[in-house]
Amino acid sequence: QGAGITPPATLAAYTITLGEVADLSRGYDPVHWDDAWADWDCPWRKIARIDKKTPPSWKLADDIISAGLRGLLFPSLRHAGGTNLVIFPANLMAGDEVDVYDPDNRLPRDQSSWPH
Repeated sequence: QGAGITPPATLAAYTITLGEVADLSRGYDPVHWDDAWADWDCPWRKIARIDKKTPPSWKLADDIISAGLRGLLFPSLRHAGGTNLVIFPANLMAGDEVDVYDPDNRLPRDQSSWPH
């Protein structure tokens, strides 16, 4: 979010089956979330690059990873009404699946279709 010009890429949809994820998709709610989550949408770039501090959102991600959760579902800061999912691959277990959705086999299956 907030990146510059995007290089050429392939956009694909995925089917995802995960164990437990932190679901912040409805935003921060003090009834359901610890006070630390109030700053989940902090200006992390400024905090990390200018203030030279660790953004609260990074600490929260570390907490989620340490708890063994598979990911974090949260509201998009760029597109109102949108939702993002961050997956922590190191926490994936048997039964978790992240598969590209390609029912018509349009995507390359190996590196032979890409220039070297």
